[in-house]
Order: sequence, then structure tokens, then C-alpha cells
Amino acid sequence: MFRPEVLIMMLGFLSFYFTCVGVKNVKVYPIMLSGLFAGLAFVTHLNALVFPVVGFFFLLFNKKWNLLIYYTLVCSGVCLLYTHELWNQTNLETFLYQLKHWPTHQETFGEKVDGGILMAIWNNILRVLNEHKRYFWDQDVWGISALFLVTLISQFKHLWNNYKSLTIYTLLLMFFLAVLSSSHGARYLVYLMPFMSVIIGLGVFRVIQTPELKIIKWVYLLIFLVQMVFVGMTYGSIFEKNYNHVKEHHRYLSKVEKGSRVLGPWEFVYNEIDEYEIFSFKTYEYIEDREHIELTQRQLLEKAALDFEMDYIILNKERKNSKEFPWFKNWNIVPNPYFEEVFRDENYLILKRQSSSV
Repeated sequence: MFRPEVLIMMLGFLSFYFTCVGVKNVKVYPIMLSGLFAGLAFVTHLNALVFPVVGFFFLLFNKKWNLLIYYTLVCSGVCLLYTHELWNQTNLETFLYQLKHWPTHQETFGEKVDGGILMAIWNNILRVLNEHKRYFWDQDVWGISALFLVTLISQFKHLWNNYKSLTIYTLLLMFFLAVLSSSHGARYLVYLMPFMSVIIGLGVFRVIQTPELKIIKWVYLLIFLVQMVFVGMTYGSIFEKNYNHVKEHHRYLSKVEKGSRVLGPWEFVYNEIDEYEIFSFKTYEYIEDREHIELTQRQLLEKAALDFEMDYIILNKERKNSKEFPWFKNWNIVPNPYFEEVFRDENYLILKRQSSSV
């Protein structure tokens, strides 16, 4: 998936590096670079607001007032690039509405600000208290999160005394990631990955060099072995899903008239997005979430035909076996006036809108 988190991770870590150089040497030039990279992270994606904020509070904590001014000026100037389309009332109102009415499975910005100042404060406290969900979201991050948190907790004094800047910046990043990010999704742990990796490395090195930390050494070993199991499971899952995307997508979409509006697996954008209007089932998942309903298959077909004017619906095995969204369980299509089956094999089922529903 093409997501901006890796780029943001790089820009954020560069900002941290130059902040540390500037604070250590009391130099303005590195601090200006820090503000530049933090601002570029924010321009890349709104969730990366954490880096400008963390850099500001890091300098505030260190009482580097002069450096803080330069950082704020440069970072704010770069961040203003994000607002280039908001300099009129209509666009700004639309932007704020979109933030408060996020079309996904979480309230996101709305839950942070609704209900007055006291409720907003309480909602953000709850977000921080539930931050553990990010670190233990799924098997992909259980092991690395456990290694990081065990190191941070068990060796906090050592890290604070010997790597204070790293420790302070990491703690600030953890806190503001909880408050400012749009969800507890594990994908935003990517922002933290360089800091997690360095802290884990420092912890492991110290344990190896310190015989008295035998218990922690065994804990590390156990977590590492468990992580290897999780990594194996993840790679196994990836290999199971691997196929020649371009060839397979072209094969099945060739059964559909070019230019058609197709509701189907989002993966079909590779490499057919230029030939077809491809839409994802996510829209219908969001409808269920927003309206607190469970769509029946007939309701979904009706919406697809009448509200969204889909010409075709393509169902893969995921839709056949889905338990969370069982609209097309076992590919049993109920009698309806909207779509009819035109193709089926062991991998895909294709439905075409009936002329009577046009």
C-alpha cells in the first residue's frame, strides 16, 4: 500500500537528530533544519503534526528559548504550505466539517473536540489511556512493542541518565501520538520505529554487557523468540496472498466493458485504474459504521445500483468468506431487480447491473 508513514518517519527522525545537534552545540543552523524537516513531515500528512509539536515541547523542556524561536519560525513557515487551499471561508468550513465527520470506523477528530472543553479534555485522557491498543494491535507489532516497552520500563533510569534527549523526545512522541493521531492504528507506530529500534538496541547491548541483568536477558530472549514466530506467521500470510496482480486483474476485468463503474477489490487499481472507474467496498462499511446498521445483501445491491450507479460488482474469495461483512457469504446472490450474475469461477464472481435498474 502506498502510504506516507515511511517518509514521515524519515523526516521526523531527521528533525530529532538536528534538534539534538542544535541543543548540544547551541547552534541555530541545525535547529532551523530541525524545523524544516518537522514542517515537511506535517506537509506530508496531517497526522505528522506530532513532530512539529514534539520538537516545540522538547526545546521548551530544555529551556532553549533562543533556539525555540528559530525552530518555531521555520517550522511554522513550512507548515503554512499545508493551508494554501484554506485561505477562504468556504474551504475552511469544509475542512473543519470533514475533520469532525470522518467517514471511517472511528470518530477521529470529532471525538476529541465535541462536548465542550471538559468533555474534550476527558476524551483525550481516554485516548491516552487506550494507547496500549496501538502497541498490541496485532501480531505484526506485538513482539517489537514488547521489546521496546520492556526496555523503556526496566532500563528507564539508565536511559534517562545516559541518553536523556532520546528518552525525553521518545516519551513526548509517544504522548502526542496518542493525543493527535487519527486512530490507535498500528501503522502510526512507524513514526516511532527509529526511536524504538535505538532504545531496544541500547537495552540489548547493556544487558549483554551487564551479567547482573540475567532476568531481563531471559525476558529479551523469550520475547525475541516469540517475535520470530509472529514474523513467520506474517510472512506466511503475505506469501499466501501473493499472485500476479496485473495479469489476474486484466484477465477478469477484460470481461467488463472499459469505462464501466466497477465495485470490487481495491487491489484492482493495479494496473486497471486507467481503464475502469474502480470503487471499494469500504464505502459500504463506512455507511454501516456511520448509520449504526448492518446492510443486507439486497440493501447493498440497491445502494450500488441506485445511489452509486455501479455497472458491475466483482466479488473475490475474501467477500465469499468474510465474517465481519458477510454481505455475499458463500456467493449466494438473493433474487433482486438490481444485479444479475454474468460470470463465475473458483476465484471471482461478476455481477452486472440489470437494465431495468438503470
